[in-house]
Amino acid sequence: MGAVNSVRKLTIDSIALLEQLEPNATELAAKHAVQRRVQQLLQQEWPTCRVLAFGSSESRLGFGGCDVDLGIYFEDVHVDAQGQFSPQERVTLLATACERLASAFQVQNFVRNARVPVIKLWDPERQVACDICVGGINVLLNTALLKYYGQVDLRVRPLVFAVKYWAKQRGINDSLNGTLSSYGYTLLLIFYLQSHYAEMQFPAILALFQNLQSQTKVSVLLQRLRSFPTMEMPFPFGTSEFNSVGALLAGFFDFFACRFNMEDEVVSVRTGRALSKTTKWSHPLSWRLSIEDPFELAHDVGRVIFHRKGQNLIRAEFKRANNLLIREHRLRDICEPDQSSWNNMSSCYICLCRDHITRDCGQLVIQRLKLGNPGSKARLLFSDCWYCGEYGHYKAECPMLFFRDIPCPLKVTDNILPAESATALSSIPLLEFAPPSTPTVPSAPESIPFSICKERIWERGLIPSNSPMLRLSKKKKRARHGATSSLSSPPSFCHLPSNGLSQSEKRQQQCYQQQRQEQRHELHKRNFEMMVLKRKCGGNARSVLNWLDGVSKVCFAMSVRRNVRLRREYLYRKGLEGKERSLYEHKQQLKEAIRSGKAIPTELRRVESKLRYEMEYEDEAHEKPINHIDDEYKNAGMFDPKIAITTSRDPSSRLKQFAQEIRLIFPNAIRLNRGAHTIGDLVESARSNDYTDLLLVTETRGEPDGLVVCHLPYGPTAYFSISNTVLRHDIEDRATISEAYPHLIFNQFETPLGQRVANILKHMFPVPKPDAKRVITLSNDNDYVSFRHHVFKVTGREVELQECGPRFELQLYQVKLGTLDQKEAENEWVLRPYMNSAKKRRVLYLKKRVAWNTSKDFAEWIYRRGVCKYHVLPNHQ
Repeated sequence: MGAVNSVRKLTIDSIALLEQLEPNATELAAKHAVQRRVQQLLQQEWPTCRVLAFGSSESRLGFGGCDVDLGIYFEDVHVDAQGQFSPQERVTLLATACERLASAFQVQNFVRNARVPVIKLWDPERQVACDICVGGINVLLNTALLKYYGQVDLRVRPLVFAVKYWAKQRGINDSLNGTLSSYGYTLLLIFYLQSHYAEMQFPAILALFQNLQSQTKVSVLLQRLRSFPTMEMPFPFGTSEFNSVGALLAGFFDFFACRFNMEDEVVSVRTGRALSKTTKWSHPLSWRLSIEDPFELAHDVGRVIFHRKGQNLIRAEFKRANNLLIREHRLRDICEPDQSSWNNMSSCYICLCRDHITRDCGQLVIQRLKLGNPGSKARLLFSDCWYCGEYGHYKAECPMLFFRDIPCPLKVTDNILPAESATALSSIPLLEFAPPSTPTVPSAPESIPFSICKERIWERGLIPSNSPMLRLSKKKKRARHGATSSLSSPPSFCHLPSNGLSQSEKRQQQCYQQQRQEQRHELHKRNFEMMVLKRKCGGNARSVLNWLDGVSKVCFAMSVRRNVRLRREYLYRKGLEGKERSLYEHKQQLKEAIRSGKAIPTELRRVESKLRYEMEYEDEAHEKPINHIDDEYKNAGMFDPKIAITTSRDPSSRLKQFAQEIRLIFPNAIRLNRGAHTIGDLVESARSNDYTDLLLVTETRGEPDGLVVCHLPYGPTAYFSISNTVLRHDIEDRATISEAYPHLIFNQFETPLGQRVANILKHMFPVPKPDAKRVITLSNDNDYVSFRHHVFKVTGREVELQECGPRFELQLYQVKLGTLDQKEAENEWVLRPYMNSAKKRRVLYLKKRVAWNTSKDFAEWIYRRGVCKYHVLPNHQ
């Protein structure tokens, strides 16, 4: 009963996830409007042009907020010629399209050097991002096939959404960094349904789709796709718990975690069954998951997995999800990132470092090494073995092949005596099994010539072995391969006797042995160079690639020495900071002892005279220790800050109004429409345009509840919660916001953390003029910072205030040293529940003070601080 309930909960979670992530009708209408607008603009240049959508947005298998993929097609061009444009022709066509579309869209990027050149556009009116390329026939057929599967079986869409969300949350859905793409996971799901349910194979439908590849016109192809026959599943949706969405999702993880052989089989949606790698591909990779494209049969969708650790990561995630579902966990448990997910602690799953992404890892450089002059034709320094995926040996020398082929068992019709076969086979060492093409000399009696053994045994048909014991031996050999393959010599014949060999065969054997020794010497030399290069390079992949493209070894050594020197200088500065802080603390202890009349502390008695001498000539008003935090605002005051303000996705009208009013508070500020942009894109764009701070405003149910202040280019980032928000239109007798630079008043920021927060907030404002009549107040009361915005007028001893708005309260809950997009950045301070104790209740100020609540108290406080006719307060106090 518990298993049935867990399956029902999994079904409910999957359908709820679909309803939460699928795009709404407004978003779909906006994407169709963008498609029509792009086609109208391009038809002004090419009247026979058609702009068609493809990908997950068109197949209804994409998440809400994803970009739309558009392809440019020409009705007067043959369908086969449509996909055979050269890269230069595609770039020329897209450049012309870019000129036409620049008037109505924002061109964010033009990727020219990719395998498929793409223009990335942004529609500010509809808040939609789109990618435009010169389309091909196969992408339309793939999109139509997946869309058709989603229509005929209602279980497909929630299953695809659940699998894609799981892969994205666990960090295995990035084809650029060596894991499987969303399209690949969709094909895996369709293949699983085909393997277990004959109704999902639809052989006739696949044949119809494949026949569409022979169409010659785009218009006929589209008409055939629209008039496709409809089919329904033989059983209704969700009538059986064994065929429900939850049961199929659990079976999907169990199938690829335990039952599917990724080493020897190919996922084929075209046939509905697994194919053999050796018969499908000419150069199969046994360690990698292989997926056949349904229409482009020579394309392996799994080729994006470029490293063995990426494959191991995908397999481990399948096993983890399967184990959790066996223990009756919910969908959120298998999708939630935790300490076991690699992307929670690092950005590279190969070396588990944080300073680079996987495709820039230094350990991948040894697979791209080139030998020769920069102008000569490049060739690989280490020829990778395409069978096992490792480097340092060729395929013929791969240890995994030593047990791959064995001789066929001898039959009675072979006319070989049992004694001959037993003697011949017992003399062959299995651990150094020679390739079939090389002459092998068995240690047989002289009465059995070598030619007979070679003719009767080795030239007999060889068959692949499927023995479990031999597979176990291959796995053991593969485990030792990384440590011994570069040092193990290839099979030689020096240990075999030469009885029965002619003089020509002996000379041939000696020449072969000498050739193998030269190859072994060259292999040792290459491996030594690889080890030296790997030790020098570490994780710095880009410097290594520049060196490999023609930079001399001397320049590379200089860069290594420069990095060492910079590291030493950094450690030296940190040491000086520590000494300076220790000296500052000793001085404070000595001053406190002298001031209170207490005895000098024991640890200071030896350095008391030296400390007194330094204290006699120092400036106590400006004495403070200096640390690395001061470098974050070293250019403050030299240039006016530039602020970029944005919101969370799909903001409400109230959040948009609040963000607009925040923009009016900060001089030199702009507001950015969030749209489909990620945090990383926003931070990188703001950093490249010399913005000093990025503000992110969030909401909950239409009410602003969060403010994130990210200082650029390197941090820090402060996180605040917002409460009691009052917008300008809700304030009676509000004043017009002046464009003058405001004065700042910070009240009750006394602790080091309070000074840190005040330092973060004050550097978002430029230095005001003394006669400015605008003031912004940040008053701390019980760690809640009240924000007030006023303009004032001084008449004699009276101060007349008028509030401008908005009005809200801030509470700090985190300070991070890095920027907003750096998830792995170190936390400088985090508010935790157990910190709210009687002893540590206030973190921003030391003792309780009376905060003002009325304009009269506020004006009196300003006057007591020294307000005169032309000067209110110096900035940054």
